[in-house]
Amino acid sequence: MRVLRRLLSLALLETLVLSACAVSNGDAPPGPLVDASARDATAERRPSPPSPPKDAGAGEDDAAAEVDADGATTPPSSADVRIGEVYVDRVVAGAATEYIELRGPKGIAIDDLFLRIVDDDGNPTSDIPIATMGQTIGETGTWVIATNGLPSRVDCTVPLKDWNLDARGAIVLRRGAKLDVVDAVAWTNLPGGGGAPPEGEGQPYLLPSGTTSFGRAPGVADTNDNRKDLCAMAQSAGGANGACN
Repeated sequence: MRVLRRLLSLALLETLVLSACAVSNGDAPPGPLVDASARDATAERRPSPPSPPKDAGAGEDDAAAEVDADGATTPPSSADVRIGEVYVDRVVAGAATEYIELRGPKGIAIDDLFLRIVDDDGNPTSDIPIATMGQTIGETGTWVIATNGLPSRVDCTVPLKDWNLDARGAIVLRRGAKLDVVDAVAWTNLPGGGGAPPEGEGQPYLLPSGTTSFGRAPGVADTNDNRKDLCAMAQSAGGANGACN
């Protein structure tokens, strides 16, 4: 069965296209549909080496410019955006209720960011440009990607056919023409931690039960280990992450 599934996944990958995000203001998609395999010809599918630990609180307030060793300042950019919260439905209505929330500095342009959804075999199922040209993160410091269903706050609407968050999977946030890896989260529903694709950071997060989401633990620095950095919490798409359950 697993061999058959991989053959089917490879066949799907040959026709995989870049899924354009439909936004509520009626803007055109941020670019033409692109074959994901063509993008991978110039960019590795595996995440790049982990970046140094970063304060997970970025995005809830205006991010201050970083200061390097020479005293020069680097203004916040889309490279500072992180995957803040994810809801993978296992109870109610499947993909129609699921969402991915990003967090980043207020006011930064995010039209160069893409989300790659990966299945439990490590195969990409869709690439989603998350914003149209010139769109920026608003006052909440969050950006919510979902289908046409819940949650009530959605900044980027993705066609249901292009949405595929399974019980074991991963999301990779990529940036720019080179598709540099900005952040990555993997999860699994297996207690031993197996079955998740290798695209995440560190150990995969153990998927919570019921209608609970999982996200960045408030006030905890990003250690590039999904098992340590994430926790189960009440759904809060577009709002401040709640306390860990």
